[in-house]
Amino acid sequence: MTETLLLGTAKVNITPSFPVPLAGFASRQGMGAFEGVSHPLYARVFCLQHRGGNGETTSAAIISADLLWWGNQMIAELKRRIREIWPADEIILHATHTHSGPQVWDGFSRYGGAFDPLYVEELSVKVTEGIDVAIRNMEGVYAEHGLGECEIAMNRRQRAEGQVQIGMNPTGPADRELTVIRYRNYAGRVKGVLVHYACHPVVTMENSVSSEFTGVAMETLEQAIGGGGAVCAYLQGTCGDINPCERGGGDATVVKLGRQLASDVQRVLDAPMKRLSASALLSRAWQIELPLQAMPERAYLESLQSNPGAMGEWSGKLLAGFDSLKNYLPLSVTTLRLAEGIALLAMNAEVVTEYGLFLKSLSEGRVLPLGYCDGMIGYITTAQQLVEGGYEPIGSTIYFGMPAPFHSTAEQTLRDAMLRMVNDIYVPDTNTGS
Repeated sequence: MTETLLLGTAKVNITPSFPVPLAGFASRQGMGAFEGVSHPLYARVFCLQHRGGNGETTSAAIISADLLWWGNQMIAELKRRIREIWPADEIILHATHTHSGPQVWDGFSRYGGAFDPLYVEELSVKVTEGIDVAIRNMEGVYAEHGLGECEIAMNRRQRAEGQVQIGMNPTGPADRELTVIRYRNYAGRVKGVLVHYACHPVVTMENSVSSEFTGVAMETLEQAIGGGGAVCAYLQGTCGDINPCERGGGDATVVKLGRQLASDVQRVLDAPMKRLSASALLSRAWQIELPLQAMPERAYLESLQSNPGAMGEWSGKLLAGFDSLKNYLPLSVTTLRLAEGIALLAMNAEVVTEYGLFLKSLSEGRVLPLGYCDGMIGYITTAQQLVEGGYEPIGSTIYFGMPAPFHSTAEQTLRDAMLRMVNDIYVPDTNTGS
């Protein structure tokens, strides 16, 4: 028997069917529900199955959705419902991180958008419907790989007046590499495209639903490919400290940058691409305990209870679960090999670009880092950024409900773990069930 890779795809509209507040910017506080839809939100579903020459099969589902993230409270139940339809070995729930969609996590600060459980249920139903559609159109495919560049990404940690603020830092690190994986059926028709890049979709702060420049780019590519209904899904990299080089200007700028990204991807698609050899869809789940700084004392939290803002909200949440607070946060990581020479490393965090660059260097570009997968714990920054301060390492922690910022040793803990994961992907230990 020869090896076979099968792919089924679907694209389902997950735009809320009723008015809800948007998540992503505290400046929208008090605006109420969204006022319109600039660009619909979609969940793009890729169901993959590999059939080996020995008759063994492995399978995976990747769902890339135009969401800020996936709520921690919904992951287990949604994966259970997906597996009732299709019992995949691995499921990755990925978010493009648009800041112009609904809040689906009940643990984030209310200043980041009010949580609506009715929408979460609507979302779950639509995703499972998408899985059903995808498995009904599975067919044999082969994968191709290509690289390009896109200049949209820029480091946002700008030093001004002795402090680090969110701004523009053109000399700071950024990963502008564009990775494209194209799936064709045996007749040559494009069935699916995965686009990996790292940049916050935060162009517009309007109170309107938008899949942002990443969604506009995928829509543009799908229309350009045309014909066979190809699905193009965006995979968000480690963009924790990366913003677009141009913000403001509302939807006009969203469209401009979306078309720029699509044009850069199209150049990769038009150039010769490397055909990838099929391999088993090997996956593994990891949990890394990232240490925190000193825990807050109960008396300190109680002193903040009268604060009407985010600090009062934060202290109340921590006091409610004070006895169960731990001095670490668990980073959940899923590794998934897509083909020979290309794999994903998916994390439930907002991870800064330095880690993505490190992972690509470790793996010689064979492992693509993904943030915003299977829930959220908060920003993971470097030890140097902790010293510098600013929103990502310090200011954000109260909104994410973290008891304390990460300890400086968290950086080395994660780097060491990434090294083990890369070695595991390409030199699997048969004793561990990989």
